[in-house]
This record gives sequence, C-alpha cells and structure tokens, in this order.
Amino acid sequence: MKTNIKFKSPEEYKTNDILISREIIKKKIEEMAKQISKEYKNNHILIIGVLKGAFVLVADLVQALHNLGFDNFSVEFVTVSSYKGTVSTGIPLITDNMEENPRDEHVLLVDDIVETALTLSTIKKIITNQKAKSVKSFVLLSKPTSTKPALKPDFVGFEIPDVWVEGYGMDTNQIGRGNPDIIIGPSSQS
Repeated sequence: MKTNIKFKSPEEYKTNDILISREIIKKKIEEMAKQISKEYKNNHILIIGVLKGAFVLVADLVQALHNLGFDNFSVEFVTVSSYKGTVSTGIPLITDNMEENPRDEHVLLVDDIVETALTLSTIKKIITNQKAKSVKSFVLLSKPTSTKPALKPDFVGFEIPDVWVEGYGMDTNQIGRGNPDIIIGPSSQS
C-alpha cells in the first residue's frame, strides 16, 4: 500500500472528507517505526507523547515498535495546551508534566501535528535543560506555515495541506478524537 499521498489544494476539501484513511495511517506508522528502531537500535529511548492529540499515535507507535522486536523504551506523557477553540494562542502552556526524569536518556518527542513547532520547541528546550543525552521528534502530520518553524521535526509521517484536521486523536473543541481516519474538520471552511 502506497503511503505517499498527493493531496488536493485546501479549497477542494469539504468538512468530513477523509484526508488520510486508517489503513494508510497504519502503514505509515509501521514505516516510521522501522526508521525509529534503526535510529535507536542499541539504545533505550524515552518516548514522550504530547497530550492530548498524540495519545492514539503513541499507542500505535509503541505497538509497531514491539512488533519489530524493539521493546527497549519507556513511555511518558506531557500535557500541553496551545489552542483556544480552533485558534492557536501562540503560547504553549504545559499543564501536566511527566513523572520520569529525562536525564541521560535518549528522548523521542511524539506529537500529532506541527505547524509553527512552538510546542515541540518549548518541550525540547525543557528536556534538553534536564540533561537528556539526545532529543529528537516525530510528528505524524506537518502543515505548511508562513513563518519559519521553531523546530524541524526529525521524523515526519505526512506533509499535509493547510487544512483543519481531526480524528486519530486530534479534535475540534474536544470532539472527533475517536475517528480512526484523519478527516477535514469543520473549522477549515470559510
């Protein structure tokens, strides 16, 4: 199954259109797990999921790593809020921090989607200041932005057009997280 998708222009999508199907997502996660397991093959990694949007992604990623025979990881989560409704505040706010100390760990930050990368950049600075051995990031979706991103993710699943998405853990005002497909959310309509 091909996981490189040719997307339409943003104005060609309607609310509830499937942007990426669950089958293609699953295949892409398996591909990314292969890359990640090769990158860290002889090292323990601390996988830090960014909540709430990345909870499904983290679960699928760790299962895909396990299926490859790579179990040398632990999992933590950090809760970050950077949206009020469907509008970015531009200020990532960590509302719940992780319990495990990342000192001397190889850290992989896992997030659902990146636009400006302010959230990932903020978390990376915090983790780096706590003396992690290395800090890399994996995002499932990357959207174009008019400004230079604060951080370029090390692993990216899909480069998508500038549309609002929900499903696969992502939401619109806390609704839509359970859809196994990634669909066009209602706020992408003008």
